Amino acid sequence: MRRNAFKTRLQIALTWLGALALIACGGGGGVFIADGGIGGTGITSSGAIQSKGSVEVNDVHYATQSSNILIEDVSGTENQLLPGMVIRLDGRIDDNGTTGVAESLSYNDNLEGPVETTSFSQPTPRVKLLRILGQSIHIEEGRTRFNTADASLNSYTDVSAALEGRILEISGFPDGSGTLLATFVRQTADAFIPGQTPVEIRERITAITASTISLNNLIVDISTNPQALSPLDGTPLSLEDLVEVKGTQFTGATLIADSVELKTLGLGDNLTQVHLEGIITQINLQSQTFELSGQPVSYALAERIIGGTLSNLDNGQRIEVEGTIIGGLLDAEKIEFEDGSRLEGNIASVDQVAQSLSIEGFPGLTVLIDTSLTDLDELTGLLDLAAGNHIEVRGRPDQSIGALLATQLRRLDSLPDPDLLLQGLPTQINETTGTLSVFGQTIDTSNLGENSFLLEDVIIGRAGFFTALGATNTPMVKLQGTLSNSNTTIWQQIEIED
Repeated sequence: MRRNAFKTRLQIALTWLGALALIACGGGGGVFIADGGIGGTGITSSGAIQSKGSVEVNDVHYATQSSNILIEDVSGTENQLLPGMVIRLDGRIDDNGTTGVAESLSYNDNLEGPVETTSFSQPTPRVKLLRILGQSIHIEEGRTRFNTADASLNSYTDVSAALEGRILEISGFPDGSGTLLATFVRQTADAFIPGQTPVEIRERITAITASTISLNNLIVDISTNPQALSPLDGTPLSLEDLVEVKGTQFTGATLIADSVELKTLGLGDNLTQVHLEGIITQINLQSQTFELSGQPVSYALAERIIGGTLSNLDNGQRIEVEGTIIGGLLDAEKIEFEDGSRLEGNIASVDQVAQSLSIEGFPGLTVLIDTSLTDLDELTGLLDLAAGNHIEVRGRPDQSIGALLATQLRRLDSLPDPDLLLQGLPTQINETTGTLSVFGQTIDTSNLGENSFLLEDVIIGRAGFFTALGATNTPMVKLQGTLSNSNTTIWQQIEIED
């Protein structure tokens, strides 16, 4: 996900180019470019920690030396914050959009408990599933982070049947269907000892009886602690309330609660600048709303959709939203898909055995389908697809084998269509030859006119385009073109997506 800093650099570059043009034309006067100052604006950011050395969340690096840090509601230190942990941060973001200062940070895991079962996807084991406290935990290769200090659990390959019985701490994003996408995993104990080993879970209530509440497939017995049903001011708990349950007695599918605490959904009532990462749930196409990590979001007035279109918004999609919260509702100004790489074209061939396909106009590029990861829209499987179908694929590069791993595949038409689309991160950028590479596809822009180079729908010309691509944090580019009768790709427009 690329930030506004890139746009700032581009504006500086274009202003500089404009100044040279004025000088060449005999214009006078100097050009003053402000660096954005040091003031910054207030921000609330929630998402998985991307890196340390300060803390990076949602592509912004925050200094934390003077921050108030809470770990599980207890005062902590920055050293306890690890990549993958989903945190909330309140502070200030600089005008450059890439740095800031954290005034407070808080981390609470989603659950901690014994591994009940394990299973592994076939035939492509990119996803491993664990069952902990009745919840399905989705661990994905390359996306789930581990505590590297764990001797026996510090990488994806260590996730095996040997974990059964061990106590794991999980942080991540719920997908609204009872599955938790783990962004962080670590082992906290070798085994569960009834009455001694603490377990806990934060989840929304899915059912209530006189003496129990259910959190998806976990039954919480509050019969020994009946006041737990009214943890605040005697107000009864309700369906969909977010609660944190702790206990030391867990038998099968039932946890005997020592405490039940009602937690607040969402980030707050009124916040001027918000960055929020999560998985879309409860999408409503008519009202143009959804929930993201329990936060209600309206996308009716979203100005920028990066890495997809409004039609790609769907339950289960991992995105980041930027906007303002008024009256508890986050008005999205910008939405960015976590898996922003896209292809559109006609299927050239389908390989049912390898679970992959190729697309006309993109020689040598393989699209991988994984039943654990790929949303096939209204399709039941690859058997529903055939050569000539016009499709749209969104996903991310699988660097290990040089392919595109599809996270969403839609058939737009059963008949061929000449329209092509290619969106991804550019590499091997060469302004002299006018070429760049996306997914291993060499793109020659030398035949494109000046009006074919854009930034967010604004024409910036060839020089401005390549100047921008030379900046740090290279942005996503989107190419649109057609497939000729001789299967030759003809690109007509290239745009920077920021």
